[in-house]
Amino acid sequence: MARNYPKVARPYCAPPADYAGKLYYRVQPNRTAIYPTWLKVVEADRDRFEILYNDRNQDRGVLSSGLDLDETGKLLPQWRIPIKYDSLPEKQPYEFNGALMSERVHDVIEQLEPGRHIMIPCDHIAPDGTISRWYHRKSGDSFLYATAPPALHPALNRVEAYKYDNGEIGFHKPAWAWVGEPGGDDDFAHFGYLNESVVGGRHLFNLELLDNQMVLSADLFDRLRALGDNVLDRRDYWIPIGSAPHAEPEGGYQVPEPPLSQKAEPPFPTRFLKSMARLFERR
Repeated sequence: MARNYPKVARPYCAPPADYAGKLYYRVQPNRTAIYPTWLKVVEADRDRFEILYNDRNQDRGVLSSGLDLDETGKLLPQWRIPIKYDSLPEKQPYEFNGALMSERVHDVIEQLEPGRHIMIPCDHIAPDGTISRWYHRKSGDSFLYATAPPALHPALNRVEAYKYDNGEIGFHKPAWAWVGEPGGDDDFAHFGYLNESVVGGRHLFNLELLDNQMVLSADLFDRLRALGDNVLDRRDYWIPIGSAPHAEPEGGYQVPEPPLSQKAEPPFPTRFLKSMARLFERR
């Protein structure tokens, strides 16, 4: 049976009536929806596209000069030349999926967060030959890891800490944070709390503690919805999440002993990055 999706992206539910703090929205992808593959990279630019999704060229790594940026923080010359895409004529894209965005979505984000995100220019070649500018967003420092200080409020979310063998403090995801579907999980629309001391001033980011979910400030969410019906994917679930300030406990976070036996370096969020690539490239 076909799902009845709303005509426009909208909040999945309302925040608690007594909440008066700053509001954000986390997006739960709709796993039952069929997401058409509408973009493909032209053959001449395929090698450059593969570099974008190389595990060594993501997140923390992209902030190092010589990969995407020079020593001044500007894009290297090879990334200022737009990557070219074409598409199937019957497919209509949404203008923002977290990794790829239209020029006007890019402009809204840059107004709110100038220079925070690494934006790779792309040119979309339509079936009629017209070209439109798009941008590929790389997370950079907008992917917030499950390390101290935590991006989720540890007390209000009951987030438990642990310690890596190298002494680094990490945090477990709360049960409600895993990506899922409504109907089978009472925690699906749980109203959680971000750590405002970490996320304050941000408008677009991804959280490892939220199973790599993307989070938008209410300001950015409203601005993108105001652009029109085809900007945010109406099939996804936009769930409100609040925020509250948090200070690290005196004496540090309490962790179990012995330390967690894991690699000294927390893994890159490869699963998230590759899933975003599949939304608009794999055929």
